[in-house]
Amino acid sequence: MSLRASAPPTFGQAEMIRVILIEEVVELILMFFYGMQVVLFFYSMAASVKKGISTRNQKILLCTYALTFVLATFREITGLVPFPRYINLLFLQYDSSPPADGPLPSWDALEKLGNISTVSCFVEIFLNDGLLIWRAYSLLQSKKWILILPCLMSITSFIMFLGILTHFPGYLFLVAQILSFGANVVITSLIGHVYWVHRKYMKVLFHEANHQSKVGSILSILVTTGVILSVARMIYIIIDFYPDPSSYAFSALKSIYFGFEFIHPTLTIVLLNIERDLQQHSIIKSLFLPIHSSKNDEKSAASTQNRPWESIFAVPIGKSDSGGDSEGS
Repeated sequence: MSLRASAPPTFGQAEMIRVILIEEVVELILMFFYGMQVVLFFYSMAASVKKGISTRNQKILLCTYALTFVLATFREITGLVPFPRYINLLFLQYDSSPPADGPLPSWDALEKLGNISTVSCFVEIFLNDGLLIWRAYSLLQSKKWILILPCLMSITSFIMFLGILTHFPGYLFLVAQILSFGANVVITSLIGHVYWVHRKYMKVLFHEANHQSKVGSILSILVTTGVILSVARMIYIIIDFYPDPSSYAFSALKSIYFGFEFIHPTLTIVLLNIERDLQQHSIIKSLFLPIHSSKNDEKSAASTQNRPWESIFAVPIGKSDSGGDSEGS
């Protein structure tokens, strides 16, 4: 590929170069922070595996989040693949002639790669919605039929996401995003309601589990209820459908949503490890169901708590509290 003399870029081409450069710089910065999240996530996962994983819910949690991180890593890498082609097109070939052949990927290959990346993005969103729904299902001991609505909303949004790739109307993307966000809000509200009903027990639980740190307790609540995920989804919808398409700032910030999205699984695994470390203390042992316990301990726990489910964090939410908790229900 050789540099050839040509006319300077027009105003429109200069603006396009500016937009692409801004987006790629933001993408590189996000890749750096995302890489830090990946290191923290897999370090925490390795620590969990080393300590031993005995509950079914924890196995599903770790495997699903590992899959979402693999999909996210693929999406982040594919986001950088078209960059050399754009530079070749915009900087070296200002006229309308076809791009020079060479080691750069073809436009057809980039289009196929973009479609695969888009599908992986949709699968990530669907998996995160599914984990929240599953957590709410674990916490609810009765009236589980309430979850029918968010389940239908999440499944419908995923079908619409896939429909976009088959040339369905573009506005379906907005509808799909709103449905997915609505499912997040409903599930977050249900989990928050369970926490509120058992607020006295949960206050002691989070307070002790975070070494009596108020900030740590608040962070734990925001992560386990899915508030962080719902807020990130709302930010993405606002940025993605901002009415002023000429705002380069909003255009560049669109991809930040995915960085926020994966803060949630990272913090979930970190909190899970913290919880398991704190189980060594006598106070925490009285609040959590021990992960490494003998058969007699498991039988006694099952007889005293009488719950046919396991929460993701092995927290006996369904345990009846004494005193003022009954008034919350």
